[in-house]
Amino acid sequence: MKVFKFALIALFAGLIVSCSSSSNGGSSTSGTYIKFKVNGTQSNMVDPSTVTSLMGSISGAETVGQSIRSIFFTIPKNPTVGAHNITDASGSDLTAYSVDYMFGDVSVTATSGTYTITSIGAEYMEGTFSFTGEDAGVNYAVTEGTFRAYKPTSN
Repeated sequence: MKVFKFALIALFAGLIVSCSSSSNGGSSTSGTYIKFKVNGTQSNMVDPSTVTSLMGSISGAETVGQSIRSIFFTIPKNPTVGAHNITDASGSDLTAYSVDYMFGDVSVTATSGTYTITSIGAEYMEGTFSFTGEDAGVNYAVTEGTFRAYKPTSN
């Protein structure tokens, strides 16, 4: 299941990078972004994608050398303002907030952290995040995360 999940995320990240004209640090055409540090290294992703199905998802990607760095948040379809615990919940919990981070061969599913939504407007939502996880025995800390993205829509 984990292999399928990461394959899906990698495919989605590839689509984002190939469709975004500003994936290499250019300016965002919509004012949307995802910014964060991983173990102290800054990442700036512009024009993240928002998708709504049974749950909402917000994802971003950027090309770094020959590798793609991506982040994929799964959130409820109707998110609320406030602090929410990030868990490694399975896809069956439609109220969970979870996140996956990938860079090259590194695949991290957050095991703990916080996803704080500070505002939800007519089109956009904004907030902050931080989380920790591990891959192959190496710990990863994502800090100073901020985002502005289109909000999921409930149909």
